Order: sequence, then C-alpha cells, then structure tokens
Amino acid sequence: MAENLKTSGSGRPETSTFEAEVGAEIKGKLNDYSIAAILRYGNFSNIATCRKEKTEEVFVLKCIKKKHYNSEERELKALKCLKSLDPDKNNIVRFFECFEFKDCICLAFEKLDINLQEFMIRRNCRPLRVSEVRAIAHQMLVALKALTQIRITHANIKPESILLVDHLAKPFKVKLTDFGAAAETKKLSEVVIPLTYGYSAPEMFWDSPLDSSVDIWGLGCTLAYIFLGQNLYPTDCEYNYATGKTVKHTDSPCDHLDSLDDLVKNDTNLDFTELEDLKAFIDFLKDMLKLNPTERVFPGKAFLHSFLTMEHLDNSDNIPYINSAHKLILKCRLGSSNDSGDSLDSDLVAQRSLQVPKPFSELQSEKGDDSMYEIEEVLGCGKFGKVVKCHKKGTNEHVALKVMIKGNRLSAAREAEIFKRLRRLDPDKNNIVRFYSCFKYKTCFCFEFELLDISLYDFMERREWKPLSVAEIRPIAQQMLVALTALKSIGVTHSDIKPANILLVNQESKPFKVKLIDFGASCMTSNFTQAPEVYLGLRPDESVDMWGLGCTLLTPKQYIRVTRTFTDENGNSYDHLESLDDLQKMVPDIKDPTELGDLNAFIDLIKNMLVVDPLKRILPADALNHKYISMEHLNEVDKSPYRTMAK
Repeated sequence: MAENLKTSGSGRPETSTFEAEVGAEIKGKLNDYSIAAILRYGNFSNIATCRKEKTEEVFVLKCIKKKHYNSEERELKALKCLKSLDPDKNNIVRFFECFEFKDCICLAFEKLDINLQEFMIRRNCRPLRVSEVRAIAHQMLVALKALTQIRITHANIKPESILLVDHLAKPFKVKLTDFGAAAETKKLSEVVIPLTYGYSAPEMFWDSPLDSSVDIWGLGCTLAYIFLGQNLYPTDCEYNYATGKTVKHTDSPCDHLDSLDDLVKNDTNLDFTELEDLKAFIDFLKDMLKLNPTERVFPGKAFLHSFLTMEHLDNSDNIPYINSAHKLILKCRLGSSNDSGDSLDSDLVAQRSLQVPKPFSELQSEKGDDSMYEIEEVLGCGKFGKVVKCHKKGTNEHVALKVMIKGNRLSAAREAEIFKRLRRLDPDKNNIVRFYSCFKYKTCFCFEFELLDISLYDFMERREWKPLSVAEIRPIAQQMLVALTALKSIGVTHSDIKPANILLVNQESKPFKVKLIDFGASCMTSNFTQAPEVYLGLRPDESVDMWGLGCTLLTPKQYIRVTRTFTDENGNSYDHLESLDDLQKMVPDIKDPTELGDLNAFIDLIKNMLVVDPLKRILPADALNHKYISMEHLNEVDKSPYRTMAK
C-alpha cells in the first residue's frame, strides 16, 4: 500500500487524508475491517464503507488526520457520552469504536442510508407531505430530548446530518449523525462551531450565549426544507442570512413569504383535513423558529403540540389521510423511545413485545395461560386506539391486537360485553371476526383477534377505485347479510358498518371472502354510512346496519360523501341523481340483457336497504331471499358468459 496517496487521478483532492485503497485491511480494537468503498474525500476527514471480516457486516469509517484531530476531538467526547443512550430507541447513529490507523484516527459507525439532502435531490426536491414531515420531526425530537438528558448539544443540525436508515424497508425512519460540532451544552459558548448559513441559529452569528435551543432552530429549518423542497432561509452568505435579504431569481414560494402563515397559500389543492394538519405544522414551526432562544419550544414540551399528538385529526370517519398519518408515525416510532407519557406508544408500541398478565375482569381469556406478543406492524388507527400485527412467541401464530388507550375503560368494557354474546356464534359460518381474548396491559386495554387481510376500503384504494362488477359485489353482500342475521339473533347491532370495518380474509386464496370486524362503536356511527334517523335524534335499532351496508355496497361505485356525487369508472360525475334508478348511468353501455337484469336487481335491493323510514327498511333475513342474492332472475336456460361468471 502506498504511503503517500496524493495523486488526483483517483478523483480525491490533493489534500486528501485517506491512506487506504479499496480492498485494504484495517485492524481496529474490536473488529478487523476491509474497505469496500470510499464514500467521501475531504480536506480534514474521509468516509469509507467497510466490511467486518468473517461476518460481512457493513460499517462506516470516518478517518481523520491526526494533525487535524484537535478540531475533531470534541466529536469523540460526544460519542462517548452517547454510549449511555440506546441508539435505536433514541434515533441516533450507533458508534462502535475509535482506533488509530497509521497517521489517522478512525471512528466506526453503523452503515445507514442516504441523508435528507440527497434524498430530496433524488426526488427532484419534490416536497414531502405534512404527515411525512411529522414522522421525521418526531424521531428527531426524540433524539434531541435524549441529548438534553446527557447535556450534549449537536450544534449543527441540517439535512445532511439526518440519515435515512433504510428507506425501502423502513420509509422515513431516520437517525441523527455527524457529531463533529457537538459539545457539552454548558461549554457551548466557549467552543468554535462551524456555521451553516440557513440552518445555524441567529444567535450563533451574534456571538451571544448559546444553549441547546440552537438544535431546535436547526431542526425547524430542516423540517421547512423537506416540506418546501428548498431552503427556508438564504444559504448564500452570512449577510443575506442574518438580514433575511436575498436576491430573488425564481418564483419559488419562499421568495414571496411575509410570514410562515403564507405557507398555507402555497398549496390550494389540500382537502380540509390536510389543511388543518398544515396549519398545525406551521404553528409548530413558529414555536421552533422564535428569534428569542428562550421562547423556542424545547423537545419535552414539543411532544405536547397538536402537530405531534395529532389531536386535531378526528378519525371517526376513517379518513385515509389520517389513517396513513397514524400508520407512518407509529411505524417510525416502533423501537424508538417515547415521550408522550400515558400514550399508547409509551405503554406498548415502544416495547416491541409485551408479557401479558391476567385478563381484565370483563372477559376471561380463552387461552387460559400467559402469552408474549411481539409487535411487527401497525395495521390501523382509530379515535380510541390502534391495531397492531403481533407474533405470539412460542407459536407460529400471528394475531391482530386492538389496543385502546387510557381513558377508554367504558368503551373497552362495552366491547368486551359484546364479545361475550358473539361467542355464541360460529365466527366462520357467520362471517364475523374470531375473537380470542382481552386483557389489560399497563394503561392499555387489549383485544386479541384472528389476523385477516385488508379492508374493503384499502382494497378499493389499491385498485385505484376501479368499480367492482355487480357479480363481484353479490358475495360480499350475501356474507354481510348472513352476519347481520346472526347479530340480530343475539340482539346485537353493529352500528358502524362501513368499508373499513369489512375485511377480506385472504384476497389471494379466497377472493371476496369477507368478515365483519370492530364491534366497539355500538353507540357511534360514521357520518358516511350514518342512517337518517340518527341525524334526526330518533332511537336507532338494527335497521341502521342495513343502511350502513347499503352505503358500503355503493362504495365500490365511488359514492363520495363529501361532495354527494357519484363518479363512474370513466371519471364522469353525477351531481343530481334523481333516484337510485339513475345508477344505470354509471355503468358503460351494457349489451348483455342478463347483465342488465342483474344490475336492475342490485339497484332494487339497494333501494330496499336505503329506505328512509327504518320501519320499512328490508330485514337481513328477507334480503338474503331477495332475487339479487338468490339469483333467481338469472334463468337456468340462459347460457350467457355473464351468468356463468356470476354463478
């Protein structure tokens, strides 16, 4: 190996410090490394990926010339302090060891993915959604709170300092890296800190006393960058940044902002839910970017802001944006420390596994013994809790666990009472989710169910809302009518039938085999499928379920509750349907008389299900005998391809 590698033919700077080529072996204190690639050449330090011999594990080595090490010694002190923190729970890069190699000091880290700046460049600086920004914000605030606890300030937070862990496998899971400017918070004003225009806090330019609030400023600017797809503040020179003055060469949003509130004007295509979320984000940014550092929000308090708690997002109607927002942040928080006190995540999700104690008194466990659940994935989120996919340790069984957060004991008890009655029914014959047990874990109430496939809503979304045929809707209708007939026999009303509460069992092996879930809302209904009598304040009965099912069967035809319009498969909207008979307009020209007759039978059933007077609404048992379900209108003599397919 050459002792002096100053040649520029390799693409490195003349002042490059690295003295090893790809394939070279480096002996550390804990591991022996083989250099796989040089990631970055610098004047003071270089970055290389290495493989650990024998195990083939991949690491990153940061190599610093000893003559420059005094300026980097602070980093090592900070990294040693970080050893007291769990790097995965606190979203901080894992540091392994420090050792000497020739005239370099080498720092070994875990291998991560690309940084946020590279990520944004790869997506052509296309802005992230507010829900995606929140996931990153939460993880970084967890990291900053952990740093506060060990009295360390990062001092140089910017998009390049935040790395994705593995964006393909773990979307938006990030870690904080690059502690070269980090220092003890109490000594922050005494050390030299490299300044980054557009991201360093204003007081760092004014030679003012510094504290950990400089990290909040840097994070705020970073969140604004990934939301806007460009820097919020000037990055060209100190004067422009300090004064906020910049030459405006483009029509970018930032060139015309008088205040952060103007960010709302940048996107006029947001629906009401996303607009409210954007307003919460802007309010959060304002708290982070206070000029007075003493007024800036600190990490612990930041977790109480509505942008992170998402308390402003009411998901009683199972809105897709809110569902995806909850799923994303919870997936990123799995395995991370928690800061929300008595929330679901601090009690359950952060632990990844839990040992179940005794079931709570409302319902005894069928299993009879304690179980250990390992959380693998967040499946869904609602107003009162979350549903997670779990692996039961000691078995090969996967189950769904519905977790209701603290304060919902009455709702949990009511749902448990419902399941006592449901045990009288065969869940497979009656198309109802199989219930196993319920128990209390810390401040959470947990219900264990069989694991099913996706909901009808998710199924339609994956199909990009391509309508189902009348023949495909029939088996779903028939199975749900069987379920409602069974519920009526034991005196139970579901009260919240909608596409999100009907799950496919296994769409690959059993197409259109479905089951009814979520029996915890017997006194609540979705606005989408809510029967008229509920709006009128009348006492509802089991007929509300028929109304809900009728609306659900129309959902594949894209009944949009917000606009009260119907949209056909060609994208044509119908705002003024005179009656349900006009549903024929939504179907392309049907030439097969058998198919047309089937459509008319379907419309007739829907008309009977959506009668405004609940006393005249068709009963489940009668609906099972309706010609659309029995298919008696499909003549046995008829040999049309449609009849064969429908049968």
